Amino acid sequence: MILGFYGPSNSGKTETITKIVKHFSDGGFKIATVKHIPSEFSIDQEGKDTWRMGMAGSNLVIAASNTETSFIIKNVLDLRKIIQIINSIDEFDLILIEGYKSIQWIKKIKFGNGESMENTVFEYKNNIDELINYIQKEIEIDKIMKKLPNFNCGECGFKTCRELAEKILINEKRLEDCRYYNPEVLMSIEVNNREIYLSPFVQNIVKNTITGMLSSLKGVGKINSLEIKMKF
Repeated sequence: MILGFYGPSNSGKTETITKIVKHFSDGGFKIATVKHIPSEFSIDQEGKDTWRMGMAGSNLVIAASNTETSFIIKNVLDLRKIIQIINSIDEFDLILIEGYKSIQWIKKIKFGNGESMENTVFEYKNNIDELINYIQKEIEIDKIMKKLPNFNCGECGFKTCRELAEKILINEKRLEDCRYYNPEVLMSIEVNNREIYLSPFVQNIVKNTITGMLSSLKGVGKINSLEIKMKF
């Protein structure tokens, strides 16, 4: 689940985020956080070895210690790219983002009395327990949604996969009520950062075609997993 937090300075965003992180990390969830800083800022320190490497022209500087690993990328990344990198590192249950209030494609929590931005789903009024309950529900729905094809065919009787997921969460429906549910998904394909559902029949055709071609190439050997990226 990806959730944004926006509002004026000193409205309690960071404090609330830390409470949420503490609650869910204590519960065994994996959490990632992103802080947008609308000014020139570097976590690096002038004169340090990592700073010298960056000043010499290194586009990526990695500082690895016995306690943590820090990546310093010497250019600005948009939020989609940041999320993509986060997802490549690990499978996080919750990604919390402070700032980026104008980004429309993430659900947001509003702090303070300012203008409500698009896709605001919750207004924080010191109701931390209510917010935590909301996030808990969304995490569970998100887990269910990842098992559904998410193309809103309507054949289950609901307009969207989200509606079916909500009913599954309260045990009024089952995953098997989705006609296209497949617990043994062989592959996933993303087109323009959007996952495209493939039926088991199509998955087998694609799998057999690609593995058949690749297995004949010198040095390939046994294929256990496969990743293909194409740019046009």
